[in-house]
Amino acid sequence: MSGSKTIVPKNEHFLFIFRQFGHTYRYSQRRKGMKMLNGIHMTNEILEALLKVIDEGIHVIDMRGITIFYNEIAASHDGMEPAEVIGRHVLESFPSLDKDTSTLLQVIKSGKPIYNKSQTYLNLHARTIDTVNTTLPIHIDGKLAGAVEVAK
Repeated sequence: MSGSKTIVPKNEHFLFIFRQFGHTYRYSQRRKGMKMLNGIHMTNEILEALLKVIDEGIHVIDMRGITIFYNEIAASHDGMEPAEVIGRHVLESFPSLDKDTSTLLQVIKSGKPIYNKSQTYLNLHARTIDTVNTTLPIHIDGKLAGAVEVAK
């Protein structure tokens, strides 16, 4: 994965995210927005449900730095509610970070992944958070579209 560019077709955000976490499944066909993974029709809703229950914090931003996905594990770890983060700029939710210290913003700026980086920051409620993050770029149709972060 290091140094390679991952290209994700439109409307396959959650499939891409799911595959990036080491769960490599082949999908054999697409039918009207549905994916086939090992014989199971995988919709974005099913994949989103899987990402919500995975036991690692998952945070996804678009190219503007706006959070588009933030699971309950990430919220619990960060001492936040998903509603305090989703739809907001990452620096609004985590004000002690800046464009140079946020691993999510670093990845959308550089387009390069960051692996196992320790990070300490304050949440919106001034609580100190310590994490180890892996942050990956998301490419859609060959164009950088955002970043996904897995936090431990």
